[in-house]
Amino acid sequence: MDDAKKEPEEFPTTAEHFEMFKDEARKWIAIFGLLGWMVEFDQIDLPGSHAECSTNYKGRIARLKLATKWGEEPTEARVRRSAFHEVCELLFAPLWSNATDEELGATQREIEIVASQHSIIRTLENVVWEKEYKQNEGKQKGALWEMI
Repeated sequence: MDDAKKEPEEFPTTAEHFEMFKDEARKWIAIFGLLGWMVEFDQIDLPGSHAECSTNYKGRIARLKLATKWGEEPTEARVRRSAFHEVCELLFAPLWSNATDEELGATQREIEIVASQHSIIRTLENVVWEKEYKQNEGKQKGALWEMI
């Protein structure tokens, strides 16, 4: 067979990967306080993607999906990172929904976008900044500073 025509290798995700994905997603949903959503999970074919988040913002329903096949080995770190990524998409769902809602007038859309933006900022302040500050109280530079 000609090398140019080789099919890309596919790596299946297992039931264990799916449980890991759900556990990691639930952890970050709790950490970010995204408790106003009904979250469902699926393991389905998602060509070209590791995972996906789809939402019905008005109904507050989210579906987090893990792909059944990946183009690379689905390691624990990659599966957990994919779950975190999809939960971050859920965190941003209100902002995205308000920015694209054609039923809102310009003024109302701006109000909703600013409210969504600040909701995300407050979540990150409470989850990321506060934790970093408490760990490094009295120090000039925290652990995150060392990373930059």
